[in-house]
Amino acid sequence: MKFPVAPTLLLAGIEERLVFVRPASIPGTELMAAYESSRRWHVFHERYAFCVCRKVAAGVRYRGQDEQLCDGSVVVREPGETHWNTFVAKPAEFKMLFVEPSLVGEAARELGQPGSFHFPPAAISNDPYLFRMLYQLCASIEAKRGGLEQQSLFAATLVALARHTERKAKVPEAICSKPGVVRAKAYLRERFNETVSLDELASVCGLSRFRLVHAFTKEVGLSPHAYQVHVRVERARALLLQRMSPATVAASMGFSDQSHFTRHFKRIMHVTPAQYASMGE
Repeated sequence: MKFPVAPTLLLAGIEERLVFVRPASIPGTELMAAYESSRRWHVFHERYAFCVCRKVAAGVRYRGQDEQLCDGSVVVREPGETHWNTFVAKPAEFKMLFVEPSLVGEAARELGQPGSFHFPPAAISNDPYLFRMLYQLCASIEAKRGGLEQQSLFAATLVALARHTERKAKVPEAICSKPGVVRAKAYLRERFNETVSLDELASVCGLSRFRLVHAFTKEVGLSPHAYQVHVRVERARALLLQRMSPATVAASMGFSDQSHFTRHFKRIMHVTPAQYASMGE
C-alpha cells in the first residue's frame, strides 16, 4: 500500500490520528484505523481492502468512476487497483482491513466460488449487517481482543461480503450443518475456560470455518465466540453465589483479567459481578 507523503494533517486545529494493528490470530491481515482524517488519500493496493466508514463525506475515483461516500458505507478495493479522493468535505473516521489475496481466495473456494472474489466498484451502503460485522471485526482487532472472537467475526464478514460479489458466492445452508453445530456447542461447553481457535472448532465439527460460523450463528443466534462467553458468564454466576471473589472467578473462567470478566458479565447480566453476588441477601 502506498501512502501520501504527509503523515499528519491539521485542519481547523483537528489532528489526524492513524492506528495500525496486525492481529496474530488472523495472519495475513492488517488493520488501519483513521480518526479525524482530512487528507485526500491516493492509494495503490496490493491486497484486498475492506473499509467501513463510520463518518465520511468525500468524493472518490476508482476504476474510472466517480462516487460520493457517506456515513455508513462499506468500500471494497481489490489488489492491483488505485483509488483517490477528488474532494473531502469533513474529517473522516474509518477502519480499513487489508487482507492478503490468498485468504480471500481460500474463502471463495470454501464458499463454492472458483477463483476469488470480484466486487463491483460502487460502495455498499444498503447492508447494515455487513457494516456491523466489518465494524465489529475491526474494533475487535483494534482492541486486541481474543482470537476466537476475531476469527469468528472475520469468517462472518467474508460470508457477508460474498453476497456482494459480481458472481454471487453460494452461501451454504445452515440446515445441512446442524450436527456440526451440535458438536461445536458441546465442544465449547466442555472447554469453556480454554482458548479455542476457529480452525480447531471447525476440525472437530467436520465443517469449513465459513460454513461453521454461518450455520452456528443462524442456528444458535450467537457466534461461536459469543456462545463461549455466555457459557462462561453463566458458570461464573454460580461461583459468585458460592462467595468466590470476582478476581478468582475471572481467572477460573478463562477471562484475561477481572476487567474483561466484568465487562462481559455486565453486558449479559446488566449488573456487575459484585452487585450480582450481593443481591438477594
